[in-house]
Amino acid sequence: MARSERYAHALTLAVIKVSQFEELRGAWGEGTARLAVDHVAETLVRITRGSDFHCRLDDSTFAVVLLQCTGRQAALYGDRLSLAVSNRPLKSASHVKVPLYVGVEVNALEYDASRFRGPLEFLSLAGGDVMPERTPRAAGARTATASDPRGLREQLVKDYYPGGEMKDFADAYREARNRNRHAG
Repeated sequence: MARSERYAHALTLAVIKVSQFEELRGAWGEGTARLAVDHVAETLVRITRGSDFHCRLDDSTFAVVLLQCTGRQAALYGDRLSLAVSNRPLKSASHVKVPLYVGVEVNALEYDASRFRGPLEFLSLAGGDVMPERTPRAAGARTATASDPRGLREQLVKDYYPGGEMKDFADAYREARNRNRHAG
């Protein structure tokens, strides 16, 4: 995002979700739902440019950072992705002879420094930071931070900055980054 601001290049975040994932899992089984997610992941790798970044956020959600891509171009990318995913049927893991077509929902948001207060607000509005409501956990229970990006980030902050909160860590990080940028 800093490079995008510095060189006035467009940057867009696309959040991709497998359509009706829970219904798919309930009706066709866990194996077929896993195949559907793998199918979307393979399609992302196939059609995304090498200069862009893609990752998996949770069971059925992916994020793609599209560099030098406007919101309009991201909409075209979303249409292309939807078409590529839905044009190839899956075979059911439970050996049902009916082909299964998977759909995706694409939400793309272009980064504009004047419109957002910062990168965290942009990520939240783009849908990359939205997590389902958590149920209170029992004392001593371990969390599944690998499937929870927010929890993973909070754990990293606690590990590297045990005395402060996320906002304090973000401020200290920005200050160090500015100091290093002006030192060289």
